[in-house]
Amino acid sequence: MDLIFLWLVTKNKTLTRDNLAKRREVSDKTCLFRSEAESVHHLFFDCCVAQRIWSMIAEILNLNNNGNFESIATFWIANKKHAFTNIITSAVIWSLWNFRNKMCIQGLVWTGEKAVLLWIARMLRRWKPM
Repeated sequence: MDLIFLWLVTKNKTLTRDNLAKRREVSDKTCLFRSEAESVHHLFFDCCVAQRIWSMIAEILNLNNNGNFESIATFWIANKKHAFTNIITSAVIWSLWNFRNKMCIQGLVWTGEKAVLLWIARMLRRWKPM
């Protein structure tokens, strides 16, 4: 994942259904994980799936963090001090985005949070050499 994607997330420019609806007609504006309006903030932080993933990640990393944008972004500001945490949080965001896109575009079927956690683990394995 590159920094451009994180920048797009922070600036609410990622093409979630609400942002796509500003450009063209979108018949279904709901989140694929849940039947609430899909927005950048919802998809990555407020959705029940994202909240459960962030809760598990916070427990694994022993963080006092509630999985909201502000608490995660504080680690990004002090990048060198929290490099490991930043890699993990970036993998979570990138995996949520890719998993959502696979569901939206390729018809991947939701099977639970375990599938997203496996995507995160695979992503981290691929990033390890970098």
